[in-house]
Amino acid sequence: MPAWGERLIAMITRRDVLELIDAVADRGALTMARRLHSHLHRLFRWAVGRGILEVNPMADLPKPGAAVKRDRVLSDGELRAVWKAAEKTVWPFGPAIRLLILTAARREEIGALGWSEIHGDEIRIPGERSKTGEPRIIPLSSAALALIQDLPRVGEYVFSANGSGLGGWSKAKRAIDTTAAEMNGGPLAPWRLHDIRRTTATGLQRLGVGLQVVESVLGHVSGSRAGIVGVYQRHQFEAEKRQALEAWAREIARIARGKIHDASATFIGSGSLAAAANLTAFAGAAFSGSGSLTADVQPIDMRWADAIGQADKRNVTAPLLTYLRTPGTPFGPWERRWLEELLERMQGFKRKESGRYIPLFHKSRDEIHAIAAKFVCDLQNEGMPLEPAIDTVARAHPQWYENDRNGPGSSLRAYIKRGQKPRN
Repeated sequence: MPAWGERLIAMITRRDVLELIDAVADRGALTMARRLHSHLHRLFRWAVGRGILEVNPMADLPKPGAAVKRDRVLSDGELRAVWKAAEKTVWPFGPAIRLLILTAARREEIGALGWSEIHGDEIRIPGERSKTGEPRIIPLSSAALALIQDLPRVGEYVFSANGSGLGGWSKAKRAIDTTAAEMNGGPLAPWRLHDIRRTTATGLQRLGVGLQVVESVLGHVSGSRAGIVGVYQRHQFEAEKRQALEAWAREIARIARGKIHDASATFIGSGSLAAAANLTAFAGAAFSGSGSLTADVQPIDMRWADAIGQADKRNVTAPLLTYLRTPGTPFGPWERRWLEELLERMQGFKRKESGRYIPLFHKSRDEIHAIAAKFVCDLQNEGMPLEPAIDTVARAHPQWYENDRNGPGSSLRAYIKRGQKPRN
């Protein structure tokens, strides 16, 4: 402690502690003063436990002031400005801040992230680097993984300008603020990098992600997982976290494009696979046993959706074979449909005009309309008139169409009447 120089810890009195903490509080840094109180209290308590001190000089010493509860959440416009500013900010800080947004990780977790902590499509934070002291896994969405894969590899740290991890966040934050202000048409209201975590949590809840999953994404062990619940509830929500962060990555892409939030494209509660969670919407109008399209709703077997997603992610067929070899598993026309999609993808990955990889089932609103319009055409080919066919597809896909402004299916009806052609 610089303020106390080389004084022995046994010579530090209660008055010394009070003067040090009050000096910090008096310069307006109340939060820092409260944190200093906590750190010193733990230090002296440790010293008593080790027999270095007889008495803790901070026993019953109250913290200064009251805790300032932060509730700052960036709006979509502000988050877009920060994201765009980060895109214009050079390595390592620009990509690091974008990864903070995509993962909701703590600043220290990303700043000191080592290449050895990245395992495939997830980050594994060891207990000694975790705030809770427990190891934690951060799933990487396709966008986060692509970001990492594009980074230069310099030394053992993912983000490092000098080989020793990332420092100088304050300077980088000021640069982000300057660029974001230009894009926002004025400076953003005061915010901190830590507010990104709260913004992500709020965004996930807006997408329909459950509280326990949100807390798991954040790496919290308090809240709904505190006390006796945490003792008996040991589920880590790994699949649900992956699903949530994949949905959040799509939401970030929407925000970055300046699109309005679409309530019908929200996250579905829980499931075993990020992409597969949204596949149930595709299964609304299912093929009958003969292979013809009917208006009956036959949900796709989620085990097959899981297998399709795993095969797509890893570019292997083993998950499909495991499903097919399991007695009693259904394999109807809808399962065949998605197998065809996957095989086409494996044969030649679908790409945008720019050549950028598009994860399977990550569809824009127009692509969703195009798929639904194809379903309408299939119903018409079965002899159903246009309007009933549109209504049938809309009812079969409530995730997409039940919240349309002018009634369920109105946006699909408008899309078709504009003369848009369905896509394969």
